[in-house]
Amino acid sequence: MIQSIGLTMAGFVLMVAEVLFPSLGLFGLLSITAIVFADIIALREVGQAFFWVLVAVQVVAIPLVLKGAFWALPRLPFARGMVLDAPPADTSAGVPPAAHLVGVDGVALTDLRPSGTASLGDERRTVTAETGSLDAGTRVRVVAVEGYRIVVRPVAPDRGA
Repeated sequence: MIQSIGLTMAGFVLMVAEVLFPSLGLFGLLSITAIVFADIIALREVGQAFFWVLVAVQVVAIPLVLKGAFWALPRLPFARGMVLDAPPADTSAGVPPAAHLVGVDGVALTDLRPSGTASLGDERRTVTAETGSLDAGTRVRVVAVEGYRIVVRPVAPDRGA
């Protein structure tokens, strides 16, 4: 009886070690082996009643031990580098909105094939040509903003005076 309880505890410890340390599944395999041998010893040496009690305890305890190990993992000093923090709620924090650019004229700073960089007012943005490709230096106008995509078309040169 002591052996089967000891092997079950060793299986739980190896299961936690599998979560905390990279072992390519070796600790997990050893954990399963220890738990199975604990069950075999319990059935052969103690009896069927103790075997079923031990199996019931293992069925309940294994998920709880795993949940506890995964709960503790990001809170341990050596494991903080292994688990990334959750992303911020606003994932577009680094990209300013561009809806105010609709109708703004600018100049293509790079060739737009179909995307490139343009100077729009006092801002430098990545833009996409509406159709085809445009050469650097072409005057462009923003015709649409679709999420992060700024669509431009060439502006016809003024023919006045």
